[in-house]
Amino acid sequence: MRTLMLAFLSGLILLSTAAAMPFSRGELLVRLNEGAMLDRAAYETLFTGFRPGLSVSAVSTLELGALRYQRVTLAGVDLLEDAAVREEAIARLNGHPAVAAAFENTALEIPAWTEKLPPKKPVRTHSWHLEATAAHHGWLASKGRGVIVAVIDTGVDYRHELLAPNIWTNEAEAKGKPGLDDDQNGYIDDYRGWDFTKNANDPLDSAGHGTHCAGIIAAEHRFAAYFSGMAPKAKVMPLKIIVGKTEGFLYDAAAAIKYAVDNGARVLSNSWRLYSNWTKYIPNKEALELLALAIGYANERNAVFIAAAGNESKDIDHLANNLQIYPVGFTALPNLIGVAAFDVAGKLSNFSNYGAKAVHVAAPGTDVYSTVPDNKYKYMSGTSMATPVVAGLAALMLSYDGTLTPAEVLELMVANSEPLPSLAGKVEADGKINAYKTLYETIAH
Repeated sequence: MRTLMLAFLSGLILLSTAAAMPFSRGELLVRLNEGAMLDRAAYETLFTGFRPGLSVSAVSTLELGALRYQRVTLAGVDLLEDAAVREEAIARLNGHPAVAAAFENTALEIPAWTEKLPPKKPVRTHSWHLEATAAHHGWLASKGRGVIVAVIDTGVDYRHELLAPNIWTNEAEAKGKPGLDDDQNGYIDDYRGWDFTKNANDPLDSAGHGTHCAGIIAAEHRFAAYFSGMAPKAKVMPLKIIVGKTEGFLYDAAAAIKYAVDNGARVLSNSWRLYSNWTKYIPNKEALELLALAIGYANERNAVFIAAAGNESKDIDHLANNLQIYPVGFTALPNLIGVAAFDVAGKLSNFSNYGAKAVHVAAPGTDVYSTVPDNKYKYMSGTSMATPVVAGLAALMLSYDGTLTPAEVLELMVANSEPLPSLAGKVEADGKINAYKTLYETIAH
């Protein structure tokens, strides 16, 4: 698989918007040679005498098929501010016979979104995303029961009144002994997901973004609220990879993707992307390859990866100098579905990126009502909101027919989208998703 990824990545450059930092101040990533393994002591020996006060504080390992990556956490240095130290540290790692490549731990970001408070009383616009996609008609066939959707984001407020009934539970850990890795998956007490930013078992939301996305997917259906998730019987797996709105890193994203599919998720909702500050920082191909390999790992385990197109009003098929944003730019990956946003008038949202090659479908993304922490609700706008709408549709489809491959899920969504003039030539489907039509064809498939 790595050979295919290298060929695919050739000539591609990443494009994104500004985040807090382009890469981690104190972490480097290593791809090991086949069969090799290094422990903390080995790295400490490698860096002996490198810089006064430098130490190796932690080493973690991620295996993606036959490939093995490690995150090396260094204390006493600032890799962001001191380029010379960063380059020397990478060179020293690359000189070790067990190391195939060393590179920065690239930052993640969430495309800028807007939000506003809803009216005090429930109104029909609370569910316009359901009406615009005919999701409520599709519920006659499926409500998402039995499907796990991983929300890879800022965490989820799993205590929210409309989310608590649909939060995924790792039964082996929930019924196991505290402090033990009862299911031996490498994560202790991960009974409701994981916080990869702290390597801890509490993925509680720190920004509201992930909770909003989770509600769009699987908020419990209550008539009095005029609101529901697209798949109100699906289960949400909270996986936290970003603190606040800006601080997250590639290694955690790759680890979360692997965790999700290893623990049963069939749909992965991803309203984030890699950083580059509009070409001021270009991650090397090793960083892109790691992310592509993680998504490919999900494909091999029959999981659909839904990715936001971004919010810069740009045609991402035709950016200058072969620029691209990722993960939506990995157009060769068969399980990746790129998502644009449209508004209540049926027009491409004025902020949404588009491109008939990189972006497959469009979904409601302007003024979408959903859950936020502390049993509250807000309208938010962005392709971040359109992405979980599509994730919810994927859950409905897989609930009805769990034998569908990711490629078949994409094919059915595109083929049964509803044409819209404003989306013609902007997305592969030339229109918006239609849950009812898609589920009808899923039944006939």
